[in-house]
Amino acid sequence: MHHCEPTYLLRYPPGWVTRMSVQALRLLRDLGVPQLCGASDGRLRGVALGARAAARRSFARPIRLPPSDYAAGGVATFAELEATDSVVLLKENRQAFDARCAMVDGALKTVDCALYYIEDDATGRAFATALVRAAERGVTVRLVVDSLASVEKQYTTFSFSSLPMRGSLVLLEELQKRGCDVRLAGGDSWCMHRKFLLADDDALLLGGRNVADHYSTPGWRDLELRFDGPFARSFKCFADATFAVPTNCDTNAKGVLSGLAGHKGTLFVQHVSHLIEAAQHSIVIEHAYVLSLPWLVERLARAVRRGVSVLLSTNSESTNDLPFMNWRMSTALSELADAGVRVFRRRAGLGTLHTKAIVGDARFVVLGSTNLDYYSPTFCAEVDLVIESEDLGRALASRIEQGCEEDQAERFFGTRFNQAGSSTVPYVSLSRICDLILHDLQ
Repeated sequence: MHHCEPTYLLRYPPGWVTRMSVQALRLLRDLGVPQLCGASDGRLRGVALGARAAARRSFARPIRLPPSDYAAGGVATFAELEATDSVVLLKENRQAFDARCAMVDGALKTVDCALYYIEDDATGRAFATALVRAAERGVTVRLVVDSLASVEKQYTTFSFSSLPMRGSLVLLEELQKRGCDVRLAGGDSWCMHRKFLLADDDALLLGGRNVADHYSTPGWRDLELRFDGPFARSFKCFADATFAVPTNCDTNAKGVLSGLAGHKGTLFVQHVSHLIEAAQHSIVIEHAYVLSLPWLVERLARAVRRGVSVLLSTNSESTNDLPFMNWRMSTALSELADAGVRVFRRRAGLGTLHTKAIVGDARFVVLGSTNLDYYSPTFCAEVDLVIESEDLGRALASRIEQGCEEDQAERFFGTRFNQAGSSTVPYVSLSRICDLILHDLQ
């Protein structure tokens, strides 16, 4: 792919607040502040831009959608797959990326892709090249990504002053000029956090991965599902709605939860709650960010009391790529462990766990992009699948349980036992300060 003029960059120049914040962080790093020791300039830019986006969204007025049948809730329904539906569990990162590119290369008519971001690295370039090849042979290619995440990826990996022709926004501009319909979505009041790829309205890939090197190489742990057949075809209306009005994506696609900023995760909470309350034998959860959500802690504690085996696998402080969440995650995991949930945290030295999957009785599945935090349901456009399938449920539950057994995780005992598995996050910490600001404002 050739380079082009970075017109997106002209719309999003780094402001003086960001530049001054980076200078202040550099000074703190050079003075030996422990949390910043060894941080690269790119990492400091990322911290500054992340803090800027968080502050803007904390003070911005969240979307307030009018009451509707969606917000009112209703009966939770899990879609059953048809006999002609094919489902493949994409466990390994490279396997999932190759499947993504193969779907694009095999498309004859349409490619619809939603991502939180696409990075300008080897993986991002390879996927972008596949999209361009599709557009050049006459395929209609649509790509939507989050605007603020793309700005962050533009200025953290590459320096605007030394490498102005590289970065996420430059890559998106190239795609636009090579025939792809590229859209930047979101703003201060909401963000685009959906991840799906629909090819020829007949093949669907959905899960938690974005497009970047750490999603295509060993390290990070995530999951995606590929569907071929009727279920994938029924997703078409949701994909179209995402590109039309993503903040008002109330469709009738079976087994699809449309997470909308302004509805506070109503459908997601409703279906996860139903899964937990209906479980008779087991609940297996693998989620990246598990915060202290009263509804979740209460329902899981009740499930344990009635004899259900509950297992939760998530990040530790050292593997969490969002360290400002560590204090709230630590308190949430302590509450759950004290309630009898078997909590496992990813071992230090491994990549971030980024999965978002919940399985009840090895049969009922909730998998997609929504996190178990308070930011995702408040500010994000999300997509999750709710499916009833013994084959898929068993495969997912087995994958999660094996991850805990294969020395990838260690047991977390909360406050009940004075062991190494207990919380190590001090009450007075940077993550505690961030939690007070972000949680209380949201």
